[in-house]
Amino acid sequence: MHKLTPKLKKFFSSQLFLTVIFTVLLLLLASPLWHVFKQKSSIDQEIDSLKTQISDLENKNNGLSKMIDYVKTDQYAEQKARTDLGLKKADEAVVVVKGSDLNSTSTDAAGNALFGLSAAPQTRNESNPEKWLKYFLAGK
Repeated sequence: MHKLTPKLKKFFSSQLFLTVIFTVLLLLLASPLWHVFKQKSSIDQEIDSLKTQISDLENKNNGLSKMIDYVKTDQYAEQKARTDLGLKKADEAVVVVKGSDLNSTSTDAAGNALFGLSAAPQTRNESNPEKWLKYFLAGK
């Protein structure tokens, strides 16, 4: 059998050697834990994102349910008959105002606002200086 020399025996029993060994073991054990922690963190972020999406979709669903209930009413049918088909009741007189730009998109936007739904934003082409003025002078 091979005998250890006194120098090697002293080295293997030294505090430095034991510290290095325990540090290496600690790093080997911590590495998988770090990967699990990173994976859990990304899963938690995805869960939070999905919860936000669920909340937004539930709000949209509630708005659509209210809109469907309103569309089923006689008031809505009468309004659409008046605005889109130009119908009137027997005892009413119709007055047409020329130059007015009334169309169904304005009533749809009002309906969307009534039920908490977002309408498509109306954009206006602004010049670049107008955009800069708006950016710097707008109240934040």
